[in-house]
Amino acid sequence: MAEISLPVFEGPLDLLLHLIERDDLDITAVSLVSVTDQYLKAIRNGDGFEAHALAEFVSVGAKLIYLKSRALLPRPRRTQPTRSMMTSSAASWWTFSASTSGTPKW
Repeated sequence: MAEISLPVFEGPLDLLLHLIERDDLDITAVSLVSVTDQYLKAIRNGDGFEAHALAEFVSVGAKLIYLKSRALLPRPRRTQPTRSMMTSSAASWWTFSASTSGTPKW
C-alpha cells in the first residue's frame, strides 16, 4: 500500500485507517484530498498497478470518507421521553390490548 505523508501522519494508508478507527488520530485533521492525490500520483508514477491494490485503496478510502462524514455532520439530538410521551404510549397499548382481547386465537 502507498505511503502517505501528511502534516499529522506519515506512513502506509492502512495504518492511517487503523489509527483513526482506534481514535488515536483525529479524522478531521486529515485531508482526504491530499491522501487521494498522493495515492493517484503513486499509481501514475509506477509501471502499473495491481487491481487488488486499487480495490484495497477504494475500500480504505470509502471507510475514511464514512468516518470523516460521521465526525463532521451534526448528529440528531436524542431526547429523553417525556412523561406525556410515555403516558400516550401506555394508553395506546392498553387500547390495543383491550380491543384484541375478544378476538379468537388462530
